[in-house]
Amino acid sequence: MRSAALLQYQVAANMNEVRGVLELIQCPACKELIKSDLTCSGCGRKYSSREDMLILIDRETSELEWKWDRRILSKKYRNETLSGYEKLISEEIREARNLWWRAASPFLEKVKGRTVDVATGMGQLLNRITDGRPAEIIATDIDPNILLSTKREMDERNVKGVSYVATDARHLSFRDSIADYVTSFSGINNITDTKAVLKEIFRIMKPGGTFLMMEAFVDDNTNSADLADDYGLKDAYIMDRLLTILKDTGFSIKTRRKASSVIWKENAMDVFPLDGDKVYHYIIEIQKP
Repeated sequence: MRSAALLQYQVAANMNEVRGVLELIQCPACKELIKSDLTCSGCGRKYSSREDMLILIDRETSELEWKWDRRILSKKYRNETLSGYEKLISEEIREARNLWWRAASPFLEKVKGRTVDVATGMGQLLNRITDGRPAEIIATDIDPNILLSTKREMDERNVKGVSYVATDARHLSFRDSIADYVTSFSGINNITDTKAVLKEIFRIMKPGGTFLMMEAFVDDNTNSADLADDYGLKDAYIMDRLLTILKDTGFSIKTRRKASSVIWKENAMDVFPLDGDKVYHYIIEIQKP
């Protein structure tokens, strides 16, 4: 159980992080500034917060396509979900994923400055970029439930220097040119309208900033590609399509590295890829000129 002194210190640290991120945000709907009471200075929309996590999602522009069960806020349920998934995936997939993380390590060590992590989810990437590195990190996700769950996990470990903003990657609630780095682990794969997402990431990055992606890809003309198309995700799952969109958005591709590949085996917790299709794990380092 945390002492009263540690709890007061954590609360003070959280408040400093909230005050810092308030200087960086804007209304996702009208793009005007948001006041300290979380009211938009332009359109008057009222946003909210919970446990020092800002919730800046406009219902008119951001229908939640998929939302975690509120049970994810329970630490027991969260741990059971993570351990349950580990039991479902094959040993080959587990090894391919481990190779992916090992290959990403040198890239993650370069992450510095103000960093926006897109589609943080359960925080797999967040855990690594907060591991002893001096950086101002903003964790984001469209789902407040999963983001708050991850925030509680990080707070329990007394991880400092992280702010939490629930926001739609297609309508990011940040001002222009505020990020030195943007990171995402399997986030772009899981958000519809890839062009809108990459345009928003480009907008919030500083000139010369770096976007580090860890994404999975499948071959075109496969059952997995067809299913991704049904979900509006084909631009994110087919390498050539994604690279074309990145270049059209204005990004410069610095590094494209295949870390591993594996024949996918179906499990009950993944909608796709589909059984028998090959999956490629890549690290892509991109720069805004």
